[in-house]
Amino acid sequence: QHFKDKGCVAVHMCCKVNKNLRAIDFSGSRCFSNEALIQLLSDGGGVLTDITLTRCTQINDLGLMGLRRFGKASTNCKNLRISGLPIHDSSMTWIAEGCKKLELLDLQHTHGITDASLSYLAQGCTRLKTLVLKGCSSISNVGLANFLPEGGK
Repeated sequence: QHFKDKGCVAVHMCCKVNKNLRAIDFSGSRCFSNEALIQLLSDGGGVLTDITLTRCTQINDLGLMGLRRFGKASTNCKNLRISGLPIHDSSMTWIAEGCKKLELLDLQHTHGITDASLSYLAQGCTRLKTLVLKGCSSISNVGLANFLPEGGK
């Protein structure tokens, strides 16, 4: 819980130097900022395949903007766990744009996402195999049906 911006910057530098680092798990860390996460994800995020930010409640939509690629190649992220974050549909647009290789997305208890998020993910994350939506109260059956191939049939 005492992981701060300085630690996030150190991980960022490690990603730039050590191309073997593939996974980070910051679960429950509450002391680093959106700005530090943006830097890590935009510059160093290219080598990371597994990112866990579960219950990092200080991280919001702004922090996940680091996944946005601005026309660059997709991140290598295959597993993204962001359950319990105070995020909204805008984050899903950045994930859909920047995480084309995503296979697992854990969104448990992210109350700010809606059916629109599923639409973005269906268009951008075509390799997605596992989507965890437990406790996502704004996702409807209609949204799920539209997300699934052929309307869930």
